[in-house]
Amino acid sequence: MDESEESTGSVQITAIDEHGGKPGQVRLTIDARTPELLAADSGERWMSFLADSIGSRSVDYGQIVLDGNINHSTSLDMALGRDFITSIEESTTFLRGYGWITLCPKVLADRLGGAAGLLASEAFVAVRRLESGDVLLQATESPREFDDDALCLAWIALAPILPPGLPKLSPGYERNEVILENAGDLS
Repeated sequence: MDESEESTGSVQITAIDEHGGKPGQVRLTIDARTPELLAADSGERWMSFLADSIGSRSVDYGQIVLDGNINHSTSLDMALGRDFITSIEESTTFLRGYGWITLCPKVLADRLGGAAGLLASEAFVAVRRLESGDVLLQATESPREFDDDALCLAWIALAPILPPGLPKLSPGYERNEVILENAGDLS
């Protein structure tokens, strides 16, 4: 859909409650062209919604993406050719993806210095440590500001915990928000 087409104001919520003994995930895909979702305070509202949805429970991954991907696989998984089962199984080793708002599990956040280390990276406008120790990361104040530069800053900050490999966009998924470089080269 291009900018001239009317938006439906859609929000897609994907919640998977555990798989193979691993904590679940919460993924939201929102239509970034919808004015109600682009309000100045939208970042705080979505961060609070995600935090409230998770509560004190740890999850293997969470995100709010703007690229329209509603698959079980994250946009990064798709670009790396990783199936979502493998991604879930490796979720204590590698972060499953990154987006406008990303939930980073405690075990991975700790490898980056925890909430303090992630805040110090200056890649995120908001960093919130949850009761579980998981960390919510918001790249920009609003979805409108989440551009390629902001995506790249998040990618650089998270590169040490991203799966290695050279991502490639597949036909039909050109809008997926991924940096087409090997994060393993930065680690």
